Amino acid sequence: VGDSFRVTALPGATQPMNVQLPLAAITPLRDPASSSWFYAPWFLDEAFTIPEETFFNSIVLNFVPAGAEFTWVANYDEQDIEVTNATRVLGGLNWLRYNLSNQLTGMQFLTRLDQAIGDFITGTRTLKVLLIVLGAPVAGIALYYVIITSQLIVERQRAEIAVLKSRGASDGQVFAIFLIQGLLIIVLAVLLAPLLALPLAQLIGKATTFLAFTDPRVLPVKLHSSIYNYALATAALALVAILTPTIRAARETIVTYRHSEARETRRAFVHRYYLDLVLLLLGGWGYRTLSRSGTIITRDSTGRLTYNPRLLATPIILSIGTGFLLLRGFPLLLRLLARL
Repeated sequence: VGDSFRVTALPGATQPMNVQLPLAAITPLRDPASSSWFYAPWFLDEAFTIPEETFFNSIVLNFVPAGAEFTWVANYDEQDIEVTNATRVLGGLNWLRYNLSNQLTGMQFLTRLDQAIGDFITGTRTLKVLLIVLGAPVAGIALYYVIITSQLIVERQRAEIAVLKSRGASDGQVFAIFLIQGLLIIVLAVLLAPLLALPLAQLIGKATTFLAFTDPRVLPVKLHSSIYNYALATAALALVAILTPTIRAARETIVTYRHSEARETRRAFVHRYYLDLVLLLLGGWGYRTLSRSGTIITRDSTGRLTYNPRLLATPIILSIGTGFLLLRGFPLLLRLLARL
């Protein structure tokens, strides 16, 4: 610090220079390995940094025309960009590019962040569609299971309901009893389900191929308000599934109850024709094929995500077949427990 340097050439100048520049300070990089620097550290080591007043009042006035480059840097923390705000960040970048391009001529907008976010949004949309396709049958089976369970519970309480109706209880009062029970169940489920889903989501994030959880990285998972919105929507469907069997039971009297008891109950269409076993056979074939190929989703020659529709249907068919098979044995299990 204090040494003088003689500058004899300046890019863009029309005449030679002879300027003495004293070195006023040496500013080291706080973290030379950081990736947040717009220029490489070696460039900053070989460049002079001067005040703006010195550049305009001395360099530009004495050596005209003198080229100049003005650089604005916006640093983004990629850890804060996620599914919930990626579209908003991309829109902000496009808005910034549009406004700066209109106000500044000869401007270069240098970033790959917009392309990376665009690819990220496209990939997440594809994955969302796949998750919905794969998850909807599972959710349907779960709701069907809730309906079957509610029917069994209502069947156990039909005699009590008939007695209540014979003693003057209205349909609304009987329905309100089951409504309160259902609300208590779904409120507890909405509070606990997202917390229980966090470790499960991280486990799924370790999947590299079909049923191979070998990725050492830990998927960052956060609880957003949208997750509880999904949980509330699912809970509303579950409440409807819980209350569906009670609508008919609430209208029943002691007479209709005795008549229905004398009739033989019929099994479901799926169980009568053993469609659950057929689905399990088809799912077993797909499982064997998936075990050999290792994945449902592949990339084509252009790098886009593609998938085989037949293999995509395998988890769906297997889930539905397994669910119906469990529902076939569920009443038998309850009868066994009742006898014990």
